[in-house]
Amino acid sequence: MPLAHCSLLYFTALPFTLIAIFHLGNTGIFIRMFNLSFLASNLALVGEKNLEKASAVEQGTFSLLVIIQPALAAFLWNFYGIKLLSLFAFLLTLLPFLLILSMNFSRFVQPKKSTVSATNSFSNSFKLLFHQTVITNVFWLMLIFSFFMAGYQVLYPFLLLEHYQIHPLTFGIITSIIGIVAVFGSILPFFTHSRHSLKLIKSALIIFGFAFLLLGSFLFLSSSITFTLISFIIIGSLLSFINSIIEPLSYAYVQRHAVQETIGALTTVYYTLLELMIPIGTLLASTLILYFTDYFVFILFGVFILTLILILNRKDKNNEK
Repeated sequence: MPLAHCSLLYFTALPFTLIAIFHLGNTGIFIRMFNLSFLASNLALVGEKNLEKASAVEQGTFSLLVIIQPALAAFLWNFYGIKLLSLFAFLLTLLPFLLILSMNFSRFVQPKKSTVSATNSFSNSFKLLFHQTVITNVFWLMLIFSFFMAGYQVLYPFLLLEHYQIHPLTFGIITSIIGIVAVFGSILPFFTHSRHSLKLIKSALIIFGFAFLLLGSFLFLSSSITFTLISFIIIGSLLSFINSIIEPLSYAYVQRHAVQETIGALTTVYYTLLELMIPIGTLLASTLILYFTDYFVFILFGVFILTLILILNRKDKNNEK
C-alpha cells in the first residue's frame, strides 16, 4: 500500500474533533495575522475621511455572509450530514488564502527594522495603549462588549439547539433574519461623523446592557417556545445591530487617534487583548449556564454591563475635572 494512502487512512481515522481543532487553529492563526496587518493599514489604504465608510462596508459584507452561512450550513447538515458540511467548510477556507495571494501589498503598512526585541516591543505597545487616554476609553468599552458578546454567542446556539430542541433548519432561518438586521446596522456608521463616534459607542453599549435584561425578563415571564423564539429573534437582532454599529466605529476611532509611528504595534496589542476576551467570556458563560437558569445568566450579564459602563463614565468625569 502506498505511503501516501496509508497516511490518508490514518488521518481520516483520527477523531473528528481533533481534526477540526487543528484545521481551525491553523487557519485562524494566519487569517488573524492578515487581519491585523489589514487593520493597521486601513488609514493608508482608504484615507482618514473614509475610515468609517470603509469599516462599515467591511462589516456589512461580513453581515451578508452571516445571512447565507447559517442557512446553507443548516441545509447541508440536515440533508447531507456533518461529513459533507465539513468538506464544504474546508474548501471554503481555501478561498481567502487564494485571494490574499492575489492582493497588492505595496500600500500596506510595512514593519520597520528595529533592534528592540519582540518582547520589549509588545511591552512598550501595551504601555502605550494605556497612556493614550482617547484610545484607552474606547478600549475598555470594547473589552466589555467583546467579553459579553462572546458569552452570548456561545449560549445562543446551545440554548436553541440543545435546551429548547429547535430544528437546525429553524435555527438557520432565525440566524439569517438576525444577519439581515446586521446589514442595516452597518449602514449607520457609514454616515456617522467621526466627532460622534465615542458617544455613539457608549450609547450603543448602554442599549446592549438593557437588551440582556430584556431577554432575561422575557425568558423568565414565559415558558412558551414560540414566545422564546420571538424573544431571541428580537434581542438577537438588536445585539447584531449594535455589533454592526460599534465594531466599525471603534476600528476607525483607534486608527484615527493612534500615533502613526506605532499604529502597527498598537493595533496588534489592542485587538489581541480584545480577542483574549472571547475564550474567557465563552468559558464564563458555559460555566454559568451549568449552574443557573438561562434567564438568570442574561439578567446577570445586563447588570454587569450597565454597572461597568457606569463606573467608566464616573472615571471619565473625574479625569475631566
